[in-house]
Amino acid sequence: MSVKTYLQEQIRLVSLSSYDLFTDEEYDLYMKITECKSKLDELDKKGAKKEEKQPIIDEKNKIKEMLETLIQANGNNPRSVRLKSIIYYPKNADYPMPEGATYYNLKTSKKIAEFCCELSRAMGLKHLDSTLDLIVIKWKNTEMLRQLVLNGFYVPLCTPSGVVNKHYRFFTASAGQLRRDKFLAISDDAWERIHERLDCGVGWDEVNAKGGINAN
Repeated sequence: MSVKTYLQEQIRLVSLSSYDLFTDEEYDLYMKITECKSKLDELDKKGAKKEEKQPIIDEKNKIKEMLETLIQANGNNPRSVRLKSIIYYPKNADYPMPEGATYYNLKTSKKIAEFCCELSRAMGLKHLDSTLDLIVIKWKNTEMLRQLVLNGFYVPLCTPSGVVNKHYRFFTASAGQLRRDKFLAISDDAWERIHERLDCGVGWDEVNAKGGINAN
């Protein structure tokens, strides 16, 4: 039986949800929607009638409209990750919350692994290397998706020279990621280092010569 050696090596990268890029106000509304859903689940378990659930449904829908309005109001401003949403920081910690993220202070739920590929090799990543230059985003709102794809987002990172507010851009979405409402983002500096290798000499003018990517 043949062994697929190309599926034996992995890299470690970051996985975030779109709510990690909410403002504090947006996140508060998101949590209220989550609370409404939990209440409705409990009522469903008890076999509650629709009339009993309707006030909570109405409240949830009202909050969703408020959240959508806030998201729309962000316009074309690049979003920034909420550090307290992605960093592991105990409530009773006797030290100040870090001003930036590292791979080691991320919550375990924000760390994932994927098989090595041409992209990781172009970035010089080897088996079991970790990187903050690649981030998988799980999106739940189409307007959030539009903003993140067109404007990118920022993540404050702790580096030897201090905290750096690194910008990320939309890179790609595989067929599997599209089915699960995900896409891959890459840091601007990583893109600048490797894009010529990935472009294979084909510039944006050639790519868009016939109107860009086929929407189908």
